[in-house]
Amino acid sequence: MRLIHGMIFWEKLIGGWIGKLIINTMNTISFIWVFLISFSFCKNNINIEQEESYCLISSVYLENGKYYIEADYVQYLVGDKAIEAAKKAGDADIKLVDGEQKYSIPNDFYIINENSKLRKLELSKNVRLNLVNAYDLKGNDVKSVFDYFKNNYNDKIFLLKLNKGKVVEIDEIFTP
Repeated sequence: MRLIHGMIFWEKLIGGWIGKLIINTMNTISFIWVFLISFSFCKNNINIEQEESYCLISSVYLENGKYYIEADYVQYLVGDKAIEAAKKAGDADIKLVDGEQKYSIPNDFYIINENSKLRKLELSKNVRLNLVNAYDLKGNDVKSVFDYFKNNYNDKIFLLKLNKGKVVEIDEIFTP
């Protein structure tokens, strides 16, 4: 009711069409504001449901008819970011080139594992596995993924893609 009285106030104070123009402008601004707020809430919900993380897998097992992995999330860095992180940790190789120190790292990647917390993650029934050597996998169903991982997860880096907390895709990262 106050909003209507406010509109009538502006219309009477300023007069006819100018008052209506102010009211229409205020209504438009209010609509845009509400739309933007609603859109930001929607965007936040999408980010919560989907996640990607690099990891080392420490175990693979079957529990109560569901397949699980235990993953240790890591930072997987390449290029200049990898060299900077390795320098900071004292792990970079130093070479003298034309009297200047040059830093490098073996194989152009570096892994940081600041937190070795293991996460128990359920494999989706439709999990996809993308391997460096795809001929190693006998099928692309959850049982085939599980059978492969039982023997082939050590010392490899994977990119996990999760949706609503379940692993829906696993990409093996090539490391020389």
